[in-house]
Amino acid sequence: MPEANLPQRGVIAREEFAATELSIVPETAAAAVAAREKATVEARFVVAMKRPRDMETVRVRLLKECSRPGMAKIPGGARWRRPVGREKVAGKWVDIIKEGPSIRFVEVALRCFGNVHPESCIVFEDEGQRIVRITVTDLENNLTYSTEILIKKVVERKNPREGQEVISSRLNSAGAKTYLVEASEDEIQNKTNLLISKALRNSGLRLIPGDIVDECMEKVKEVERAADKDDPDAAKRKVIDAFATIGIEPADLQMYLEHGLERMQPAELSELRGIWTAINDGETTWDAVMEAKAPTGSIEAAEKIAEEKIARAKMAQQGSPEPAVEATTVTDPPTEEQMREWTSAEELREQEEFPKLQTPKPVFGRKK
Repeated sequence: MPEANLPQRGVIAREEFAATELSIVPETAAAAVAAREKATVEARFVVAMKRPRDMETVRVRLLKECSRPGMAKIPGGARWRRPVGREKVAGKWVDIIKEGPSIRFVEVALRCFGNVHPESCIVFEDEGQRIVRITVTDLENNLTYSTEILIKKVVERKNPREGQEVISSRLNSAGAKTYLVEASEDEIQNKTNLLISKALRNSGLRLIPGDIVDECMEKVKEVERAADKDDPDAAKRKVIDAFATIGIEPADLQMYLEHGLERMQPAELSELRGIWTAINDGETTWDAVMEAKAPTGSIEAAEKIAEEKIARAKMAQQGSPEPAVEATTVTDPPTEEQMREWTSAEELREQEEFPKLQTPKPVFGRKK
């Protein structure tokens, strides 16, 4: 074909026996982007094959990172802890504590692990929700873990701002009313970043060997104990100040520990440090921590409610007003006869306060 008849850029020439067809392609950027992405992916795998990781080197680097006091302490923290309930052991109620590596630890671990490609992209979005896909790829083994997260564009607020549209309301575990309102752009971005970090943490832990993670967690605990032993007062103040930054006052910490902060033990200090990291990572909230510490549906709570009911029945039987403060703990369990007497007295009091309406009996047949 003569040079003057050569197709220009963006033009496809198709020759047949008796004719020549020219097709004009309006956009070539898509092909350029596809070629660039393909070259980028291939380059990552080539570099990973030329520089393979050594697991002993990874282990030494991770342990060195966990030896830094800043990695073990807050703000930051390499591990999180939170109570998930209570169980009775040898006649005493003990807390069930769940713990694990934090987002900060997994970020450092992936950097030391090397040859890993984390990626996130939005696959769907409308006015009410956003779906983001998170992938973590081990370039040496060509192993990919993928997760899709759903971000609702709403948030819960106790006191909605003026002008915010309230979608619905509910009562939380403390009996306070909370409102579901539309989220702002900053709130949506904060939720997205938090959920992406948690998804990357979960997928990244699947690539790192579990024995190395466990060894690192033990190293973190060792560094925590050594730092707390050197200056326990300074460590305690840092924990108190860290909780104050997220709106949790020292009085709340005393309620959780069930004693004054001056009597805080090293184990309790480590527990509070892990709880702060869990709240900061979005694993839980302070309300959820307190509810797990003393759940409303536990046997202890049921016994407490029964004691209050018995105290009110006693007051009603004696003709005195109900106490304004919380009822004292009953040391000896009441007998069956006492329970019947108190229950009858309470039912009598309720009937006097709320008398039943006397409804006329229906008359069937013709009236005589």
